[in-house]
Amino acid sequence: MRRTYSGNVITASIYRTILLVAATLVAMSVAHAGDFLKGIEAFQRGDYDTALEHWLPMAEGGDLNAMYNVALIYDQGLGRPVDKLLALRWYRAPAEEGDVSAQFNIATIHHFGDGVVVNKREAARWYQAAAELADEEAQFNLGLMYASGEGVDRDVWIAIHWLRLSADQGHSGAQFRLGHMYDMGDGVAEDNTEAMRWYLLAANQGNSIAQNNLGAMYFSGEAAVFDWIQAYKWFYIAEQLGNHESRTNRLSSAKLMSRSDIAEAQKQAEDWLDKFPIGR
Repeated sequence: MRRTYSGNVITASIYRTILLVAATLVAMSVAHAGDFLKGIEAFQRGDYDTALEHWLPMAEGGDLNAMYNVALIYDQGLGRPVDKLLALRWYRAPAEEGDVSAQFNIATIHHFGDGVVVNKREAARWYQAAAELADEEAQFNLGLMYASGEGVDRDVWIAIHWLRLSADQGHSGAQFRLGHMYDMGDGVAEDNTEAMRWYLLAANQGNSIAQNNLGAMYFSGEAAVFDWIQAYKWFYIAEQLGNHESRTNRLSSAKLMSRSDIAEAQKQAEDWLDKFPIGR
């Protein structure tokens, strides 16, 4: 029965929202807050040039919130070509003052490049800064870097530490990665109970690779018992969510099952899909 694994795919910089928190405005003068809000209004209607006209003077005057917003415009290439160097310049001060989104975005720029030299060690440094402020994406990415020795010295236990923190916040990628490590004995002792626990959490969030692997554990008896109904159920769910590997597994398991067992497995799968309508 085939397990699947997507590899150490680390998330690229996601769209972190512009800063428009009420507390931010309270600390500003009336005129200053007015300019900031005008920038937000322009940004929200897609007028990035006008947003930049309001925010850039504020950023040049040292306003950290405006700096972040200016950086985001250049980072995402909103209304202009992407310019990661300018984005890094404007993210720097907010990041050094503890803005977790700025820290995360600096990390991903260094990690993936796109107009700047890739620097994995610098990426890991900024992921760690954001991870220590409980950012689940940063914890996940940092955990993967320690698991693979990318930008840091490989250390499986540090990897597990960060992946667990991310997984405990509900990050399905971290949950899957922990499941896979315990399933395969990747740097840790093989532990099917731990593998199933993490796979199930990820599976219930719609992670089709975890669903497929959970099915494989039920099929092979690594789930403590052979349970072809549960195996078929998870293969069926993963297939419905677009996992092509699970179709092969489902058809293989069906050859060993009675029609009534297949019907029961499909009913349980449809019940799950009704309860967790993810990706349908």
